Amino acid sequence: MQRYLENLVENFPGTKDKHICIINFDAPGYAEVTVRQHQRITYYFIPEQRAAKYSDAYWRMLAPVCREILLQLGPTMLHINHYAFLEFGLQLKKAMGCKVLYTYHFFNWFGYFRGNYALFQALQARKYSREELSAMEIFKKCGALYRELDGLISICNHGRQDLAHTYGVDGRQIRTIYNGLRFDPGPARHNRKKLFRQKLGLPPGDRIVLYSGRINEDKGIMHLIDAIRTAYQQMGNVRLVVAGFDRLGILDSYLSEPWMTYIGEQKKPGLFDWYQAADVGVIPSLYDQCNFVAIEMMMYRLPIVASGIPGLREAFHNKRTGLLVNIDFHENNYELDPSKLAAAIIRLLTDPKLAGRMARNAYREYRKRFTGKRMAAETLRLYDQLMSKPGTCVLPSS
Repeated sequence: MQRYLENLVENFPGTKDKHICIINFDAPGYAEVTVRQHQRITYYFIPEQRAAKYSDAYWRMLAPVCREILLQLGPTMLHINHYAFLEFGLQLKKAMGCKVLYTYHFFNWFGYFRGNYALFQALQARKYSREELSAMEIFKKCGALYRELDGLISICNHGRQDLAHTYGVDGRQIRTIYNGLRFDPGPARHNRKKLFRQKLGLPPGDRIVLYSGRINEDKGIMHLIDAIRTAYQQMGNVRLVVAGFDRLGILDSYLSEPWMTYIGEQKKPGLFDWYQAADVGVIPSLYDQCNFVAIEMMMYRLPIVASGIPGLREAFHNKRTGLLVNIDFHENNYELDPSKLAAAIIRLLTDPKLAGRMARNAYREYRKRFTGKRMAAETLRLYDQLMSKPGTCVLPSS
């Protein structure tokens, strides 16, 4: 969500009738509320609170501070990006008369059920376990809050359908605005990959398969490891490069394998070097919406293999901008076949014409649907529609 906010704000053009503010809650290093101006944006930094984060006491401490800020700003719309802020935002709406917009970044029930619609729907017809009951209570609470909002942004059409059909939100409240990125690597050069492979010290004969993102089972990392092991057995010169923070130590037992390279968390310049050195990018997620990693890979003309979940099916056209591998969801489990994932990876590694064509098509898709300029422009148009007169758009951040 922080990534979303950064890309949205850096792409906002100057506007005559919109004042953009960002309120940073729990800002480290600040003893009192501080206001700073940077280019077109006003930033408020609110010190860390003594109460437990997101507790009732926490919100009681923040309420007078936020009310004072909103009084100074005049007509206001809150653009919330984390569901923990929703209830507080709606309380401010009742007290101050401000509008409240929310970006729906992920399905609240997906994390627990791992994107398994079959299991989620089956729960509607039977009793819940204690763990399932907790997840369903959160789901019902979120639905009630969503229906009170002035507007919602979904970052893909699948999310919009989920809000309307699963949560019962009026479809007229929801706008689909895809995520976008500003940076453009420029025109393709035939020797670019060779230069970056030399820079990173990669052996000339290795075929690099790149994974970037959170390292956990929900992102399909174990299925990818099985697929790479199969590809290595068949081809012998395949190497999986994993970028991200392995908080759980999932990769520890694989680090000595000849087909595994773990490079840890990477800042953008370093990660972008890997995008330009790799042969194939893989996104094997069990659930996702409009993934920033997917957009980055499209932007850098990297041939892509992705799981065929709804959010990624919306981003990629199978066999035109990437190869999609289906996940079969059942009431009690799911199945992402590592052999099919391996076959798709091998196909792109062994067919450079197909890989090049898909990479070029994906780049054109990025320019058409996933630029930061388009994302910001569509968001500002929605601000205009929700606010009947000039005012201030406030984006809370934590």
